[in-house]
Amino acid sequence: PVLQLRGSTMIRDRDGWIWVATNLGAAKVDTSKPKKRDEPAAPTRVHLQQVLLNDRLAGEFINGLDDDAPARPIVAAPGQRRFEFRYGAVELASPENVRYRYRLDGYEDRWIEAGSRTTAVYPDLPPGNYAFQVAATTGPGGWGVGSASLPVSVTPFWWERRTTHLLIGLLAGGLLLLAYVMKLRQLRARARLQENFSRALIRSQEEERKRLANDLHDSLGHDLLVLKGDLERGSTQKGDVSQRLLELSGKAGEAVQHVREISHNLRPPELERFGLGSAVESIARSTEAATGIHIDTDIEKPADRLQPEVELGLFRIAQEALSNVAKHSDASEGRVVLRREGNRVILIVEDDGRGFDLSERDANGSGLGLSGMEERARLLGGRMECVSRRTKGARVTVSVPTAAQT
Repeated sequence: PVLQLRGSTMIRDRDGWIWVATNLGAAKVDTSKPKKRDEPAAPTRVHLQQVLLNDRLAGEFINGLDDDAPARPIVAAPGQRRFEFRYGAVELASPENVRYRYRLDGYEDRWIEAGSRTTAVYPDLPPGNYAFQVAATTGPGGWGVGSASLPVSVTPFWWERRTTHLLIGLLAGGLLLLAYVMKLRQLRARARLQENFSRALIRSQEEERKRLANDLHDSLGHDLLVLKGDLERGSTQKGDVSQRLLELSGKAGEAVQHVREISHNLRPPELERFGLGSAVESIARSTEAATGIHIDTDIEKPADRLQPEVELGLFRIAQEALSNVAKHSDASEGRVVLRREGNRVILIVEDDGRGFDLSERDANGSGLGLSGMEERARLLGGRMECVSRRTKGARVTVSVPTAAQT
């Protein structure tokens, strides 16, 4: 007799064997010894038939794939992550009892029980190398472990590669190291600036003491010495006493004036009484009178006051800048600007003199100079900028916050 089953031809011979025509040749089934129900099922040969990658056919095995016919790996391009494996087993005795299990070695450690399902889908595989394994059985036990296996590989994007991660890690480490080195240099530079400022401040204090001592000795001391001598001579001489007292009063007045000048240089009364604007205006006028340099002023004098340390700091910066104009600029004109812009106070002192090279600033180390003004501005929470070129004059701009208003 000849039987037809799903497109295949089946023939039973005289000995009871069933012959089946397959694409691999003729296969025979012995039906003379039926399997007992409690007998463990024999491992069933399973075949891997198709592999779909992102719903497109990536591999097809016409004769089925098993351990006897290993295939080349399926390699997915970057961005292709969805795998679908299709498999099946030939079991003529009891096809309804065929059960499957599979696993993707390298991605999962345990077998996935699939029942009678003949597809396995992985929707989003990460980059890596794997091996798909599938086994089948028709009863308890008897799994054909690894009876079909296919290597697959998922290619990563360039930013997912380990070498890229390593390079990014090295780059990040290098940037952190560079940032650390730059911060360390900045801290060292600031420490050197602070040290230089402290030394210059001490030197300036000593020079101020020396100047004050000279002023006291040369002006006030001389006036008092002359006054003392006149008093001694007047006590032994005869004549018009009123005239002598008038002369002595004049000399005493000169001594008082010298005391006022010395006191004004130490701390101007305008700063205490009328605020920063009036004090800056005063030193601008005194610089103009002493040097003949015309000083144009644009000074805002608001009613509210800054904290004393802010006003004093800006006053000293203006005083030092105008002192530089008087001593070093050889200018014919200068300008002083003091104004508020939002929450900041802006001080500008400029001249049309001979200017200087910023790389040579404070080269002689005399006085506080620009470094001292910069440090004062920094201590006030602000910043200072100096712009100068030879024969092009100089401009000092200071900006400090007004958050400490009273």
